[in-house]
Amino acid sequence: MLGPGMRPRFEMTVPRTPAQTLQQLHDTLEQPDGAITGSILGRHVRLRIPEGQRTFWTPQLDVEVEAHEDGALVRGLFGPHPDIWTFFIATYAVMTFCGITGLLFGLVQWSLGWSAWALWSVPAAALMIGSVYVVALMGQRLGHDQMIQLRAFLDQSINE
Repeated sequence: MLGPGMRPRFEMTVPRTPAQTLQQLHDTLEQPDGAITGSILGRHVRLRIPEGQRTFWTPQLDVEVEAHEDGALVRGLFGPHPDIWTFFIATYAVMTFCGITGLLFGLVQWSLGWSAWALWSVPAAALMIGSVYVVALMGQRLGHDQMIQLRAFLDQSINE
């Protein structure tokens, strides 16, 4: 199941060795229908929606395949394209920096007996951070069908 959160994760075990599981994924990715594209590097697999079907909110699925006593442990992590993820993290960092800077400047103003107008940056930054978070959740909701498509592809690939 897909859990809530910024980057939903899941785990499952398959009754196959990691090498067999990775080979099965490789074979499925090589099929000409091109329902999902991806790459495999070592035990890491990155599954993507084909280029023509991607939107700003299109997720990707990063999968790690590890040895497990029952066969292979498959761990999946959904996330946005790295450029989008970087944008959101950078926005959080800038807003946090502005809020902390405004807080410090406002406390200095207050301690000197001046008008502490800079303290308004703290709730403004918090509001911006909250807004970016809500936008990210809305984007995740918009990409939900593609998350289901990626997960279904993974399930079908390793359970054949």
